[in-house]
Amino acid sequence: IRFLRYAERVRFVPPLPAKAGPVLFCGASPGLLSELDPFLLDLRAGRAFVVCADTALGPLISLGIRPDLVISVDSGRGTAFHFFAALAIEPDLSQIPVLTWTGGSPVLSLFSHRVLYYRTTFPFDQLLGEGPASDVPVWKNASRNTAGIALHTAQALGRTRLFLAGCSFRTE
Repeated sequence: IRFLRYAERVRFVPPLPAKAGPVLFCGASPGLLSELDPFLLDLRAGRAFVVCADTALGPLISLGIRPDLVISVDSGRGTAFHFFAALAIEPDLSQIPVLTWTGGSPVLSLFSHRVLYYRTTFPFDQLLGEGPASDVPVWKNASRNTAGIALHTAQALGRTRLFLAGCSFRTE
């Protein structure tokens, strides 16, 4: 089991770079770009901690915004597609940390040197909780989506403000 070889990384997300300001989570709904407009000055000035779903990585990179953390929860082959799309714009994504769960895509380490894990309520994570990851808090995600993990990330960073962009059901 590849995951167990990286047991040190199982500890909750290591300290992330401190940035002033709120956490901004970017999903990949059709309204992402228009919903980013009010934040662009702060984003380009580095005044927000930017977290995005892997599906939003390419659009952000195309705007010149490098996220501070990418969340990837899908273990399917489509995950690689999102990273390859971003690589076509920015050839080096290796320093952007990717947060996933133990069932996340095994290809993530091809794109980032910093694949980080969180513990869930899924069976394999429960087994790890009985052993090597017993001191790692469980992140329950009632929303079952990346925005829920972004909320945990904001809380773990001690932030009281989380803004969402690209999370609506509007069409553009």
